[in-house]
Amino acid sequence: LAASGNYSQLAASGDYSQLAASGNYSKLAASGNYSQLAASGNSSIVCAASTNCKASAGNNGCIVLARWVESEKRYRASVAYVGENGIKPNVFYELDGNGNFVECEQ
Repeated sequence: LAASGNYSQLAASGDYSQLAASGNYSKLAASGNYSQLAASGNSSIVCAASTNCKASAGNNGCIVLARWVESEKRYRASVAYVGENGIKPNVFYELDGNGNFVECEQ
């Protein structure tokens, strides 16, 4: 799925989904495993509610990624804010085993 207008809203539920939005204040959500989400507009939000996903957001954006924690038998979500703690705009991130955001090797 792709959208270029401001305030775009995209959602996908299948595994390996790919979503992209270039408008400011866009909202992207995916629930399928191994999905890739990219929102390059300012102040956009990307949220992957499944495991092994990758995401990027533009300036002042927010990224939410989920992971399964086997020892707890539950899902955990990690949140990153572009411009804080080394998170860069328009760079894809994934979670490591501890729920930390790491740059993806493309």
